[in-house]
Amino acid sequence: MPIMEISIVPLGTETASVSGYVAQAVKILKEQKGIKYEITSMGTIIEADSVVKLLDIAGKMHKSVKRQNKESSHYD
Repeated sequence: MPIMEISIVPLGTETASVSGYVAQAVKILKEQKGIKYEITSMGTIIEADSVVKLLDIAGKMHKSVKRQNKESSHYD
């Protein structure tokens, strides 16, 4: 099974705290079926049945954090 490690770092936030953004990204993970994940101090390791699924999850996490703060990412 393929694995990836992802870190989503919001940019341009009003405070240094990113706990709300991490919670939003973890919420997306909890909604996914058939994956395993481990949250570490520097990112999250995710295991899924395909690379396509991993990339889909990464996109969902990124978009959810970006919606939470329009300035949270320099990616579109």
